[in-house]
Amino acid sequence: MSFLKNNKRKVIVFIIGIFWMSVIFLFSSQNGDSSSGISDKIVDTLINIFVPKFDDMPQGERSELYSTLGLIVRKSAHMSEYAILAGLVYLFFLEKSWWFRYFLPVSFVMFYAATDELHQTFVSGRNGSVIDVGVDTLGAVLIMTLISIVHLIVKRKKKKKSCHSQKYELF
Repeated sequence: MSFLKNNKRKVIVFIIGIFWMSVIFLFSSQNGDSSSGISDKIVDTLINIFVPKFDDMPQGERSELYSTLGLIVRKSAHMSEYAILAGLVYLFFLEKSWWFRYFLPVSFVMFYAATDELHQTFVSGRNGSVIDVGVDTLGAVLIMTLISIVHLIVKRKKKKKSCHSQKYELF
């Protein structure tokens, strides 16, 4: 019982991480048509909101726009899924050294993304892609870069505040 009490945050983050990895696995388990159907619904919604005269465009332009938006939606989903996973791994190792906090999440995401792409080779209408492993890893790198920048800003503000308050304590 004391383990759970002392490691409550870690246990919660671990459970959420396993849940999130399961969500990624379930998305990857969808056949090609189901997966494309989700992307197509998002693209249709974006087009309805941002391209009101889509139906008036020439067929070639419509196809190109639809295809481009579909690619953006799919790759953004990849990056987002794995950015969240990297953030969870970061939170799990929060009290560890900077190496664990910043590089392990990216390494873990790269490994999980590779196994996920391998898994997709066994799903009807899907295939594995080294490019998708790179896109997934890029999501992890971007979130870890953002976390690093925020961490540095907070650290500098605390240092400034500490120096500022010490300056006035001298008088």
